[in-house]
Amino acid sequence: MEAVLGEGIPPLSSARYTAKWTEERLAAWRQRGDPLADACVARLHEVGRLTSIRDLLGAVEAEAESASPDAAAPFRAFLAEAAKTPAWVDDDLVQEGHRCLGTTMTAMQVSLMAGSLVGGAMFTSAAMVTAMTGNLSDGTSRRVTETGLMVGQLSVEGSLRPGGPARRTFARVRLLHAGLRHHLPASGIYTRTDEVAVNQHDLAITLALFGYVNVRSLGMMGVRLTDREVRGYLHMWNLCGFLLGIEDALLPADLADQRDFFMASCVREAHPELVPPEAKALLTAVARDVNRDTWGLVSVGAVETFLCQAVRFLAGNEYSVGLRIPDLGRDHWSVRAVRGVGWVVDVLAHRVPFGAWFLRRVHGANLARLVREHERKTGALLGTGVSVQPDVAARLGAIAAMQPAVCPVVAQRARL
Repeated sequence: MEAVLGEGIPPLSSARYTAKWTEERLAAWRQRGDPLADACVARLHEVGRLTSIRDLLGAVEAEAESASPDAAAPFRAFLAEAAKTPAWVDDDLVQEGHRCLGTTMTAMQVSLMAGSLVGGAMFTSAAMVTAMTGNLSDGTSRRVTETGLMVGQLSVEGSLRPGGPARRTFARVRLLHAGLRHHLPASGIYTRTDEVAVNQHDLAITLALFGYVNVRSLGMMGVRLTDREVRGYLHMWNLCGFLLGIEDALLPADLADQRDFFMASCVREAHPELVPPEAKALLTAVARDVNRDTWGLVSVGAVETFLCQAVRFLAGNEYSVGLRIPDLGRDHWSVRAVRGVGWVVDVLAHRVPFGAWFLRRVHGANLARLVREHERKTGALLGTGVSVQPDVAARLGAIAAMQPAVCPVVAQRARL
């Protein structure tokens, strides 16, 4: 683990396919969706119940109870899978992952938003689908808020056990993905024929952004996780991956394996020079929220500078060139502040008696209130927020159509 984290951000020129993560295997995963969830959505469409994709879990549960045994079969199969805990799951490690997340959540709010969510926009095929759903460019911080709250649920020990709140949220998200795979092509917004929307490869890339990339970002911020914390955190996310319908072959064996997968995926899918400018709008929206929540005491410009430089620092200049963010250097106050957040969290978590307990209590005290407040304001449960935006898709359509052959940088990487 130390060798992986010690290397920092690997240069993009070092991205390679491996014997395990070959170009052919990754290409095949891009043509696969989630048969179990997709069968539910197809059946809901047949019976006229696919009137909204905002809470498909409720529709699936209703059909599983009311339909005839044959008609209910796909719904019952999905619900049985959603309630299942695979034999490979070590519950003690999963609970360690919950505790790790709860302890470091203050630092993760920066590392996940800057290094993973915005930094991950370089995977432009996936970013295109995100834009189509209105989650990238609706001018609000909704996507950041919903993602943060969903991740926050994972800080509660036992939340991934059968019946736990996080498990239900991931079931909703899994069905939402299936709904998008059905709706986007049917509506004419998504026109690609060489791969499916929200495919297995894109889902596994997202898992790596929340796993390897986030752990790497925390290390760069000065949060020194123990080996057991890293193992527990990745194991917890592997269970999340299973609950999201990611096939076992794409779940990483360890941090090094996920690093190799991520870098191989960069060869095939990363277009940092083509990151849509809408990705930066998330940072502006968050900056406005902070300004509002601090009664104007913290300026929008200061927060935006902090977040933009956090993206540069944690995602890497090579991986975020399309955002056109000026690099103010590692000694700029904003980068020092990013590292300062990590240092404070690390000291409390690993050096102060009862510090980790204190951090978890502070975070946990706010989580339930924030979830209730968010669901009251939006009128939607976590994992259901989506608003398809065809105008955004039209503006960004060239990205989805662009192939590596027309981009010399990507073409050169693909030949390596």
